[in-house]
Amino acid sequence: MTRWASVALALLTLLGCARSETARPIQHDQAKDSVPLPATPDRLPPGRLLEGERQVFGLRIPRDMSVVSETRQTAEVVGPVRADDLSDYVRARVLVNHVEMGEGRIIFPQVKLRGDTSPRALRVEVVDGGFQTRLLLQNLVSRAPVEGLSEDERWRRAGMTPKGQLIDPNSLE
Repeated sequence: MTRWASVALALLTLLGCARSETARPIQHDQAKDSVPLPATPDRLPPGRLLEGERQVFGLRIPRDMSVVSETRQTAEVVGPVRADDLSDYVRARVLVNHVEMGEGRIIFPQVKLRGDTSPRALRVEVVDGGFQTRLLLQNLVSRAPVEGLSEDERWRRAGMTPKGQLIDPNSLE
């Protein structure tokens, strides 16, 4: 009898597992009460950098990087990104004729930003520093000279006398 009981129990178990309920459509009232699933965030493939809000010489800086120094002619940007990923990021945003590759650095000697109509040209250098990668930018086109200045005024703006001497020797200290 124990054998018949175990067979009966096995059959009941199989019948219970095989039984399925038919799915009922969600009624309108149930749909209002259900909580919507959160939207899945956009995901970048590995190695792609997100564009940030900050711009240097018209180039948007990747989100994970920060500007360390910036002048009218040069800028240095640092961040924990891979050098290859950063060079791909730069390539996608500039027009370049050739790229120079050296040990631990990738140099874009003269580039124009895509869509930039100004005469500005940049020298871009990606330097692999291990944990930190540096992006060095240099503005190659200087500002246009101011027209109508006298010779003395040009020397004064350069901080020198017409004889080539410093106007304020203490300014170098």
